[in-house]
Amino acid sequence: VPIDEKLHEIYRHIDEFLEGDPPPPEREKKKEWAMDAMKEMTEEEYEEEKVADLITYIENGMGHWFPYVVEPDVDPTNNQAERDLREPIVIRKIIGTLRNEKGTRIFERVMTMIATWKRQGLNSKDEMLRIVRS
Repeated sequence: VPIDEKLHEIYRHIDEFLEGDPPPPEREKKKEWAMDAMKEMTEEEYEEEKVADLITYIENGMGHWFPYVVEPDVDPTNNQAERDLREPIVIRKIIGTLRNEKGTRIFERVMTMIATWKRQGLNSKDEMLRIVRS
């Protein structure tokens, strides 16, 4: 079975499972199942270079796959995370670049907090003031 079919099979299986809104312990078990299925795929031998590169990518992210299985608010396609990055990227392009690594980290952290507050329906200004004052 080609690797893309295996990946789609895992995704479909999880998607069907999540339709029933299972409780957290069942979600944890399903995530473990998915991680085991991914690990099993990485242990097979693949000749094509592109497939080998994909396997390396899967292995490198092994501890970070399937957070959406246990966290209902996480989007399985990563589309929300990509949308959240658009504004900071546009800002960075407008100002040219951030001048140093520390400034970049601070900017990223602040923009992440603002995006999170927006998703939670909170007022970004009020939340920022609350943090600064505490």
